[in-house]
Amino acid sequence: MSLELIRALGCKSSYLAVVDFNTILHPAPPPGVKIEHFQTLAQIRESPPSDVVVASAVLEHVKPLRDTLMALFQAVAPGGTFYARTPYVVPLHRALHFAGVKFDTNFPAHLYDLGPEFWQRSISTLGLGSEYSIIASRPSLVESEWRTSPLTKLAATLLKFPWKLVGNLYPWVGGWEVFIRRAVG
Repeated sequence: MSLELIRALGCKSSYLAVVDFNTILHPAPPPGVKIEHFQTLAQIRESPPSDVVVASAVLEHVKPLRDTLMALFQAVAPGGTFYARTPYVVPLHRALHFAGVKFDTNFPAHLYDLGPEFWQRSISTLGLGSEYSIIASRPSLVESEWRTSPLTKLAATLLKFPWKLVGNLYPWVGGWEVFIRRAVG
């Protein structure tokens, strides 16, 4: 969640725990917002659970994935929400390969491709079915903006649109997002 969104929501007080290997600190937060920086998930385990845990564009880069997901899910407070945005490009790569186009954004940049099938299985695979549930699982929003990258925005929007009509029968969406809620007590 960006500081701009916190300001726009008018939050009187917020606490952000940022886990980032990068040692460069983020800009000063607005009044009432405390930001604490950690360089490992082990450090954050000592903090109280959070209402919202965000893993945006990170899970495809980390090892071991299972341990990281467990740590992130456990960092969600009862009644809280986990959000992840991950790549989902393997179907697109297969289609391009079939058409004779060599284009790969996976390894070494991404260790995993985490689309709808992964997320549908994740909670039961981790043995968390009674405590966590998926509240939304869909193609991720298009990141680029019309004013700065109009062609990229147009291409990504057109690529994702058919999913709205046929759902998971259309896999060429490029990215995925999931919202998972932790049960209350």
